[in-house]
Amino acid sequence: MAERETEDRRVRKTKKQLRGALTSLLLEKDISRVTVRDVADLADVNRGTFYAHYSDVYDLLHQLEDDLLRRLDDVGSRHNARQSDGKTFRYLTEYSDIFYTLYCRSGDSEFQDKIFNKLKYQYLYEFLSIFGGSESEKLDYCASFIVAGMCTLAKVWIENGMRETPEEMARQAAHLAAEGYRELVLTGIEISSWGR
Repeated sequence: MAERETEDRRVRKTKKQLRGALTSLLLEKDISRVTVRDVADLADVNRGTFYAHYSDVYDLLHQLEDDLLRRLDDVGSRHNARQSDGKTFRYLTEYSDIFYTLYCRSGDSEFQDKIFNKLKYQYLYEFLSIFGGSESEKLDYCASFIVAGMCTLAKVWIENGMRETPEEMARQAAHLAAEGYRELVLTGIEISSWGR
């Protein structure tokens, strides 16, 4: 049993090194220009070790993206729309280099759409249905607008060195979303009246 745990720990460590190497390389060049040799050399493992875990750099990239999305699902399943507890921003703190590389810098629109939609449907729909409107098309517009702002806020936070705590950022994000929604209501552009 102890031997198995040691092996699992080694595998996790190797995969972490390979993922970190790919993340670093993607800051310098496009995935189409990254080779297995580049990743293996930077991770300080041989190519055979790389191929024991991944078929090519695209496989590594897709598994990295899938892992980030799975972890975001975990955060979302424990999320409470009524509280700004910072879980999402803590998640970003833990994976800031990977998130920044894959979401903010890579230009991979398919992955960006997956993150965007996950945030929209896991968080904003619930938030908006608690505090107002129920018409799905109008909620979709409002949720899309707010999530785009939140993603930009997260990007700027990471670029500025994450000086604020995740909890401070969560409060700020919730405040901006609530104020935006409140402004719509105060100016008479309630979600329920859009398009009339």
